[in-house]
Amino acid sequence: MATTAFDPAKLAHRISAALQTGGALQLGTADIPPDLDTAETVLFRVVESLGQPFAAWKLGASTTASRQAQGFDRAWSAPFLAAEVLTSPARLPAEADGMLGLECELVFRLGADMPSAGLLDAATVAGLVVAVQAGIEVPASRYPALGIYGAPALVADRGATGWLVIGEDSTDWTPAELDEMSARLLVNGVAHASGSGRDLIEGPFGALCDHLRRMQARGVPQPAGTLVSIGSLAGFCRVPAGASVTAEFAGLGCARLEIADAIRRTLPERG
Repeated sequence: MATTAFDPAKLAHRISAALQTGGALQLGTADIPPDLDTAETVLFRVVESLGQPFAAWKLGASTTASRQAQGFDRAWSAPFLAAEVLTSPARLPAEADGMLGLECELVFRLGADMPSAGLLDAATVAGLVVAVQAGIEVPASRYPALGIYGAPALVADRGATGWLVIGEDSTDWTPAELDEMSARLLVNGVAHASGSGRDLIEGPFGALCDHLRRMQARGVPQPAGTLVSIGSLAGFCRVPAGASVTAEFAGLGCARLEIADAIRRTLPERG
């Protein structure tokens, strides 16, 4: 029996529609991207279809654990809409089961436009960064459950982007200091998970360099003001409604999130 060829345009259309309606998207075997490259083709079709400005990008598969779990040999990136970036302290609803999944993230803010061509060496990238911030990423899926269809399908689903909560700017940093920086995720004041910059395969600054080089190669602008969240430093955690969550970075500051009761989420209205 002949197999049905995977259609990137079809899945991109279905994901875009699910973003607008908030409904859960069911996939059959033939609807699942076979690999990371194909998944990114779907992802960037979805990005183009939204027609909205992006305020931030997240990296996936940037730690050893996440890369092994996803079965990829490199990192990937996906964007947040401006309405999905929140300033700490923030408040978000839990999911239907009364829980909310989140990650402790380190975030870079660009102070200048990324060059559209030319060498993006360490010195050039450092000159683009205006600040570093503590962050909390809250993934969200257009599928019935996060990761239910495997890693390539998760990437296609705009990288399971939900919200990004950011703390205050810090300008006092070096790449070496970020490598050694410790991070903790506190739930109601109690440490729930921890890690450091060394959990990232290329370190925080190296992860940023990798993201910008991939975006430059794709011709995807990264203008001044863009935020880049470079991966979880404390794993993925699920916490209950009513909890107070803090992502705390030694010497950098923190980001705070209050989790409310569950409500249905849909894509913000287009302006």
